[in-house]
Amino acid sequence: QQGEQRGEAKLVLRQLQRRFGEIPQNLEETIRNLPVERLEDLGLALLDFETLTDLDNWLHP
Repeated sequence: QQGEQRGEAKLVLRQLQRRFGEIPQNLEETIRNLPVERLEDLGLALLDFETLTDLDNWLHP
């Protein structure tokens, strides 16, 4: 389970980095600590993000 979580976090972070470039450390740490279900939701939600502010708002509603 933990390996699945790490792999999912790595994939989502790579997608975000490709879209936005450098991801701030605080947001990266938050993403790395998300449970698998939230990471899967984020993987879909990030397709609608236009800025890092959208990501921050999704992580901290």
